[in-house]
Amino acid sequence: MILARAIEYCRVAKLYFKDLVFDINTIHPIVEECELQLKQALVFMNKWNEHSQSFVFYTSGSTGKPKEIIASRKQIEASASATIQFLQLKQDSAHVLICLHMHTVGASIMLARALLLNADITLCEASANPLLHVESNIFSFASFVPLQIESILNNEKSKPKFESIENVIIGGANISFPLEQQLASMKNNIWHSYGMTETLSHIALRRVGKEKAFNPLPSVEVALNTSTCLKIKAAVTNNNWIETNDIALIHEDGSFEIFGRSDFVINSGAYKIHPEKVEEAIRKIWPFNHSFFIGSIGDNQLTSAAVLAVECLDENEQQNILNAFIKLQTELRSLIHKYEIPKRILFVEKIFYSNNLKLDRIKSNQTLSNQVF
Repeated sequence: MILARAIEYCRVAKLYFKDLVFDINTIHPIVEECELQLKQALVFMNKWNEHSQSFVFYTSGSTGKPKEIIASRKQIEASASATIQFLQLKQDSAHVLICLHMHTVGASIMLARALLLNADITLCEASANPLLHVESNIFSFASFVPLQIESILNNEKSKPKFESIENVIIGGANISFPLEQQLASMKNNIWHSYGMTETLSHIALRRVGKEKAFNPLPSVEVALNTSTCLKIKAAVTNNNWIETNDIALIHEDGSFEIFGRSDFVINSGAYKIHPEKVEEAIRKIWPFNHSFFIGSIGDNQLTSAAVLAVECLDENEQQNILNAFIKLQTELRSLIHKYEIPKRILFVEKIFYSNNLKLDRIKSNQTLSNQVF
């Protein structure tokens, strides 16, 4: 059920950005000189208050060229309301923190949720550790990407602020095993989200450290297509089925698990390898600070071979990683199938990410394209 906004509010909710304050129910002039994060928030807020019926978003570009998505106000309200209902957020008393890039659908839908709730909003720049730049207010709701969470928890000043946030959503990428373990011991409500631009943010959540499978939001239907990829139907999709490229397993209770994207599968001989699954296993035992991903290169026998690509140009560090690789391969045998274990390590100058900090697997893998086993 979509939340209705009353004509008269019991309080005037505000948007705070640095030392500026704005009434969220008022149309504000857009000053060209204002900071981009604030400008984009005010543009969305003004369109909302003008009762615009259509909004434009863009896909992240992590799986290909970004494409335009036109969403109706009704779809946005359906998405925002489903999360509000699932988390039981209270209207007129919430304080929402928005620290994602405002050009992303995740930040825009966070803003829509806050507007529906008539909540106070603290907006800040989308930095690696946004909590260093906000007052120590107790927020009722906030959303982050995993890279932000890692920075926040590694800082003595920001970690207590994070633990005081009542409801936290983490989206945009997988949560590493060490990070999941660290979050599992915290007392606030921390959720990992599943969704995409086409579903206007998430359509399912799971409790971090407590649940392995995602639980669909109210009125969201999920099923599998003939390729065992997830498909979704909800008010946010105009009650039409949207097919994804995510290979999934649906449990009897309606929850589901994601194993990886079908378009990223590495066909190594007769065996299909899901890079996301292998990366998750490696994170459990990875002893280095260097970023990595599972890519593929040509193989004269297997056609394609899975390799571990590590972001490192320091020769001493490269040697340390190479020395540890045999042990890593042995430990991986207890976590994944022997055919899924990467055949070799390649060192790359840079691993690429999209604007919303998702691994750009296509662009990153192109750095390996000239190498053959």
